[in-house]
Amino acid sequence: MSDMGKSKVMMVGAREVICRELTVAAARNLLQSENSGDLVKDALFLDVRLDELVLFTNLTSADISDMYPSELALVVEGCRAVNPDFFAMLDRLSKPAARV
Repeated sequence: MSDMGKSKVMMVGAREVICRELTVAAARNLLQSENSGDLVKDALFLDVRLDELVLFTNLTSADISDMYPSELALVVEGCRAVNPDFFAMLDRLSKPAARV
C-alpha cells in the first residue's frame, strides 16, 4: 500500500488509532470477502465488519475485541472520514435503484 493515502490519527480512550485510506485494490478485496459467520463481527455496524477494521486501521483483532461498541463507532467514523468515496459507494449500493 502506498504511503500517499490519507490518514487520521485519533485517540480512542487511551489508545492511539490510525485510520488509513484504502487503495482501490484493498477496497475491491473487501467487497469480495465472505462473512465470517459471527453475527457480532458481521453486523454490529451497518457499513463495516469488525474484521475489516484491521485493514482500515492499526488495530489488531485482539484490540477490537477488547473495545466497546461506542469506541469502535468512533473508529468507524474515522475510517469513513478518510475513505469517503468507498463509503459513498457502499451507500449507493445499499439503496434500491431509482425507477425511471
